[in-house]
Amino acid sequence: MSNRMLHMISPGRYDDVAAIVGDVEALLKLRNALDDAILTGTGGTFLFQSDGEGYSFAIVRVEDMYPVHTTYAGEINPVRSGRETVSLRGVPNFLQALCKAALLSALPIPRFLEPKQST
Repeated sequence: MSNRMLHMISPGRYDDVAAIVGDVEALLKLRNALDDAILTGTGGTFLFQSDGEGYSFAIVRVEDMYPVHTTYAGEINPVRSGRETVSLRGVPNFLQALCKAALLSALPIPRFLEPKQST
């Protein structure tokens, strides 16, 4: 039986599928974190993958998503329009959302998840 198990896939290419699949407890935790982000600007929860590895799930409400971008796989030099200037980890309050998620676990925030300082 699963306990707070949630898997996500994002679209890899145009017209691809995105999905969130989880047990009831995980979906409730996700809903609570989403409600928190809608109300306060940040939300977070701590969930698990099927192999038992836990992960922090940070949620940030951003008023203007126009400048926000994702990173392409294997990207060395940015390949995007000039408007896309803020990375996901660089959005305001990302660290606060990540801290909310990490507070729900006994594990420290993994170093690779720390947001890069935007200039």
